[in-house]
Amino acid sequence: MKTLSSFLAVALYTTHQHLISAASAYQLDNHHHLPVIAPSPHIIESRQQCNGGPTESNPTKWWRTEIAHNGTTPYVTTDSGYQYYRTVTDYGADPSGGKDSSEAFNLAITSGNRTGSVTTHPVYLSIPPGTYLISSPINLLVNTFLIGSPLSLPTLLASPSLGIKPVINGYDPHQGEGSPNKNFYISLRNVVVSTTRIPSNVKARGVDWSVSQACSLTNVRIIMPRGSEHTGITMDFGGSGKIISDVTIEGGKIGVVVGSQQYTLKNLRFKEVETGIQVRRAWVLTVIGVTVVGPCKYGLEILSGNGTAVGAVSVIDAVVMDCEAGINIQRGVEKGGSSVVLDGFTVSSGSAGADVVGVKAADGNVLLKGGVPAGQVWVLGNTTPEGYQTGKLYPLRRPANLVDSSTGKYFTAPLPQYEKYDISQIVSVTEDPDHKVYGDNQHDDGPAINAILAKAANNCKIVFFPQGIYLTKTTIRVPAGSRIVGEVFSVISGTGEYFAPEDSPQAVVLLDGSSRGTPITQMSDMLITVEDISPGAILLQINGTDTQVQVWNTVMRVGGSIDTKITNACSAANPEKCKAAFALLHLPPSTAGSTGSVYLEDIWGWVADHALDVVPNVPAQNIAVGRGALIESTIPTWLVGTSFEHCVLYQYSLRNAANIFIAGQQTESPYWQGKGTPLRAPAPWTGGQNQWGDPDWGHCSGDDDQCYRAWGIFLTGVTDAVVHGSAMWVFFNKMDDNMWKDPQCLETGGVCQTNMAYVDGSSERVNWFSLSSKSSANLVYTEGGKNLVKQSEVPGGWGAMLAAYLRSAGEGGAGGDGDDDSGGRRVTVGGLALGIGGLFAFWMLIR
Repeated sequence: MKTLSSFLAVALYTTHQHLISAASAYQLDNHHHLPVIAPSPHIIESRQQCNGGPTESNPTKWWRTEIAHNGTTPYVTTDSGYQYYRTVTDYGADPSGGKDSSEAFNLAITSGNRTGSVTTHPVYLSIPPGTYLISSPINLLVNTFLIGSPLSLPTLLASPSLGIKPVINGYDPHQGEGSPNKNFYISLRNVVVSTTRIPSNVKARGVDWSVSQACSLTNVRIIMPRGSEHTGITMDFGGSGKIISDVTIEGGKIGVVVGSQQYTLKNLRFKEVETGIQVRRAWVLTVIGVTVVGPCKYGLEILSGNGTAVGAVSVIDAVVMDCEAGINIQRGVEKGGSSVVLDGFTVSSGSAGADVVGVKAADGNVLLKGGVPAGQVWVLGNTTPEGYQTGKLYPLRRPANLVDSSTGKYFTAPLPQYEKYDISQIVSVTEDPDHKVYGDNQHDDGPAINAILAKAANNCKIVFFPQGIYLTKTTIRVPAGSRIVGEVFSVISGTGEYFAPEDSPQAVVLLDGSSRGTPITQMSDMLITVEDISPGAILLQINGTDTQVQVWNTVMRVGGSIDTKITNACSAANPEKCKAAFALLHLPPSTAGSTGSVYLEDIWGWVADHALDVVPNVPAQNIAVGRGALIESTIPTWLVGTSFEHCVLYQYSLRNAANIFIAGQQTESPYWQGKGTPLRAPAPWTGGQNQWGDPDWGHCSGDDDQCYRAWGIFLTGVTDAVVHGSAMWVFFNKMDDNMWKDPQCLETGGVCQTNMAYVDGSSERVNWFSLSSKSSANLVYTEGGKNLVKQSEVPGGWGAMLAAYLRSAGEGGAGGDGDDDSGGRRVTVGGLALGIGGLFAFWMLIR
């Protein structure tokens, strides 16, 4: 066993050194800067898929800069020559770095009366390779993608005169009276941000990312002077963010300052930063796959006091090397304080003979020496059924098919940008000579798109959807082996009688994974919606039976925008006539012998709570979509940085599902529900439909409107699941008039909803960490009303907070006497794969 651990440790250490070495170059390789799981789902030889391509090559130009950007913007009414695709050098930016390019960037972003628009005026701003001098912030607006080439990352070089202002300002102040919670649809990718010319004693900043859902910050490198006061990423204005992924930060005082309602930080790399991540405000934070290489002070620091507010923090598969401590918690260890969960945590000291400190408290007390060994999880905070823990190790069995067998780490994957394929391997849906596609939200593009997708799948081409709104009266069927990619959230919109019958729901988009021999299906940068009230529409269905299906940066939206009749049709206070869609996402039950998997990252399912485009006289949005994400599959499934909001029955339902890993999820209940509502859940839908596993609210009394609200998370018959970071929020009682009164439900004693999450008695081996709710009487309701987890008993975060829910985890892991269990058997659980433990052992040997 020792020999095997040492072998894995050496392999991991070698891989890690390669990653750090690669991060020293200006160009990041999307395919090689993350661990590879075997068999690899994102590096596949073309001969394994089909004949004819796509064939990898060594292109000198990225295909996005060569393809025709001939999409549409149907709702730009004031500028007939509006160009959504722009190149910053066409606006006067200087790629030589010889003159200031700030004004050119901001002109390219704002041209065309874009200030204050949301969905109608998209801009995809391309940055050619080179160095651009920046003396004033580049101010991003909602619905803007700022993208460099992954083949040669452009550098945004801060001028000394920039001072403390960020090089890139991701906060758009023109939305919702300046609310960062309405900063949607912004992306920053493939750039180097350098503050190396700004004096070290200035509190310079690379990027301010005060944004919310549907925002993508990925494949970015931030370089700051070593030992300086600079910060890589800030969130000064707050927000309701989802995920930052695959970013490298070097030098400076702090890498990322977290200041948002919730966040997922995935595969971030820090080198010689004094503190990798500093948490100032986050009710739920999930950190996965982060590496911090010193010399440094802390890998992660959790602040307290002076306006800070930190709730539940999960750290998964993290490595901290050559730092004073892995984690520093400023607040004292006490009930109601921040909770911390470590699931795969390796630390090492750079000084021979020095103590290796995993976690320390504000008073200097060492809470954890060293890391967390394989097969265990360390918990600080409220647990059930065992109560508050000041730092306790529990056994944890990771489902083997959710991890890389060589490292034991949970699988994650970077956003594909297809930079290794030249233009000959890409087909555009607007360029097919045999099938006319309009994208104007008027013509039925469904049959033509299906024909193009079938042709492309036969030839194994990547399919590009230029900007537009592609109306369809039938299901868009994406064949197994397809890869489709949009621009600034290219829209597929279902409409017509096909999506009307709720007793026979149909998918608007179906990702088909039922064909053996085609190991990968991918989709990114797309938005799926319905053009009118469609009770039988499932926006996205994924059949991952025998294919590895992967989706990134994709939105499922109902209502709220100018392109759908729902925005005006669903403004009445009573939503009984607005059953706008059946469900947002469905993963059907897997068939026996299935070999596929599903990976979802940066996914937002949003039933609109406010109108985005219609001004003035903005209508209220009282929309009754039945279901959020219904997951019934048993194949390996990963959800990383996802959010579903405002559905009537539930936001997430895991029904007879197995082999599930969730890192960072967020929910909100419909605003029009609650005390005084004309419709109690499940209305206007019918609850208790067995074929869909719908809840029935039989546990509620007749006059408790707050009990008849949507479940944040609904778990029935789940096995082998690991969940980290569940942010479950509820606001308002019967807010159906756009007045936004009493979001904290102070008029009802601070309670908006009775029960937030449900776990039935048949769920087993469910390991649930860092879950939190706001304004709900009970965080968790178990079958039959037993073992309620009451907010009053587990205070913390934004209301209720549990570091670990262990009742369904398995015998030995949960403790307790078992007599009052919610029904899950307790089974002694085994060990984690050896990768993390082996790496830790290696560092102990060389000290």
